[in-house]
Parts: sequence; structure tokens; C-alpha cells
Amino acid sequence: MSSPVSTHSIANRRSRRTSIRGRFVLCFMATSILLGCQSNCPKVKNLGPPSLSEYLLPYPVGDSSVIFQSYCYSSGHLNRLAYDFRMAMGATITASRSGRVVEVINSYRDDDHIPGHNNRVLIRHSDESVAWYAHLQEGSVLVSRGDSVTAAQPIGSCGTSGRSGNVPHLHFEVFETSPYQYSDAIPINFRNVSGQTDSLGVLMTGRTYVALSDPQLK
Repeated sequence: MSSPVSTHSIANRRSRRTSIRGRFVLCFMATSILLGCQSNCPKVKNLGPPSLSEYLLPYPVGDSSVIFQSYCYSSGHLNRLAYDFRMAMGATITASRSGRVVEVINSYRDDDHIPGHNNRVLIRHSDESVAWYAHLQEGSVLVSRGDSVTAAQPIGSCGTSGRSGNVPHLHFEVFETSPYQYSDAIPINFRNVSGQTDSLGVLMTGRTYVALSDPQLK
């Protein structure tokens, strides 16, 4: 005759199951925070295939970057169509698309983290859209207002100026026109990406992307 299961033993098993469930929930939450949320971004649609995109990754061929905030990320990019490319301090930033420089700020210190105090370059494209390259390194900007730039041309270096969390990265965002408002940001994908994207070609938080050579520039 088998021994009856004690109340204490049943309680222990229930406690272990509860603990496992708790660890699973915590793990899931941490993973969600790490990878971000690509689906909660209704403005991302009708991008077309990446191969037909007007945009290149904003760093040289062969370089790579981790996206630590993508579109509509649940933290700093909530409802924002912006990418944060994690790079080494001083890494080269290149123009994602040809255009004309309409704004340059180059004098904020890299340890100045006041919101809005970010060194930046704004480039207007042929369709009047404007690309914003922010958190550039102090004194690194290579272009001036009014300059024409070509895609893949170096324009500055990665820094930590402004509200960067003291993490070297490039904040990259494209707006319909200038003067810009965050609500006017438009989604884009890139034609020279090596790395896993979502179904629309949008870069994903936590993924690494290598810049491939672009046949259109040869």
C-alpha cells in the first residue's frame, strides 16, 4: 500500500511550480524589453521591398551595428519612427541618401547630456524629406550647411552628445519635410542590409546589421 502524499509535499510542489512560472514571466518580460515590439507600430506600412529603397545604412561598407532601439520601441522610441544604431565612439557616420545639408550643430560636448544638446546633421533629399543624424561626436562633423552630399559620403562620427544615455550611438530618423515634427516621421528600410529584418524590411531591436556594398554606387 502506497504512503499517502503529505500536505507539506504538495505545498512544496505547488511552490516550485509557482516559482518556475514566475521565472518564466520574468524571462519573457526581459526578452520583450531586449527585442522591442515591432508589431505595435501602425505607421509602418507600404514600404516596398528593401532592394528598391532610397536609403543605405548610415555607416561604411563592411561595418556593423546593433539596433538597440527600433521603431515604436517600448522605451525611448515609444510611437517614434526612429532607429538607434549602437556604434563605437568615433565610428564613421555616412549619408544614408544623397541630398543637401540644411542644418549642422557641431559644438556640444560629448559629456553634455541636456536634452536637445546633440550634435547633428540634417540632410534634405530630392523629395523634400529630411534625414536627421543625431548624437554626433563633438567637432567631428565633416559637412557644412548648403553642401551637397552623396549617399555613403562620410559626414561625421558617432558620439554621446545630448540625451544619449552616455551610450555612443547614432539616432537616425527621416521626416516628411523641414521644419520637422516627430509626428511627421516616415518609416524606411535599407537596400544594403545583411541581417534579419521583419516582414517589411524594418530593422529589429537587438539585431546586428552589416552594411553591404551597393551596386548602385559602382
